[in-house]
Amino acid sequence: MQKVTSPCRHSGFRFEEFRGALTLPALADLEASFEPVSFETDTMIFKAQNKADRIVLVKSGCVAVLDQNARHLASKGDGHVFGLLEVLAGSPHRLGLKAVTAVHGWSLPADKLIKLLRDHPQLCLRVLSLVASVYNETIPHLT
Repeated sequence: MQKVTSPCRHSGFRFEEFRGALTLPALADLEASFEPVSFETDTMIFKAQNKADRIVLVKSGCVAVLDQNARHLASKGDGHVFGLLEVLAGSPHRLGLKAVTAVHGWSLPADKLIKLLRDHPQLCLRVLSLVASVYNETIPHLT
């Protein structure tokens, strides 16, 4: 893996984008479903092609997003959510995720996420809106 020397960039799914669209009961259910996690520096959080069985929210720290050959693509930090698209699609991780620094955050198992989406339509609509915006931003780069 290439050494990451740039600061963490802030783009992609961020937890604050979910919070703003939720009612208090939905927010309470979402936050109660997260499990605390910590990863030491250089720990692989997700490996490309592994089953996507959870999403991870980074509370603090910096992670490297890696391609399937472990090449550094981007650095992300506080507030970013990882694994969402793969969990929703039921597909393996397309990219890897590695802790560049000590990382603290929360994990949400796929089954709990799906239950939350079923129980809270406003959360489901917000997630769909965010996924659509990522899709719309990606399409121009493919043509």
